[in-house]
Amino acid sequence: REFVGRVAALGVPESDYKTQASINAELAGLGSLPRAFTSVRPARICDTLQGDDRSLGALVISILLVTSEVRLKELANAQPDFLTAIADIVDRRGHGNQPAPMQRAEAKNLRASTIATLITLLELDQED
Repeated sequence: REFVGRVAALGVPESDYKTQASINAELAGLGSLPRAFTSVRPARICDTLQGDDRSLGALVISILLVTSEVRLKELANAQPDFLTAIADIVDRRGHGNQPAPMQRAEAKNLRASTIATLITLLELDQED
């Protein structure tokens, strides 16, 4: 929360947040912005940039907006499936953080992917 919330104005209109996040992801080698993030409202992204992060999709887009290209490349090298792993969580839980029934093997894979993502983010944050 602090990481995103202490950012100054981006110089990008709210209407262009998702476009710029997609460009940043591509330039860093994270791939294209998954469909799960295309429906995030710009107002949610703006709120997240101010430290009010109630949306996982808005948080991901905010990270793509405020993190340097060098840092995003490090993220891509550490976890190339970063965006797709988080998009999978967003897709499975649906709008409003709905329960996501799944088979045990799916849950195990999702858990492992989630833990890997958290570890990657924590390691990158500790380097700052």
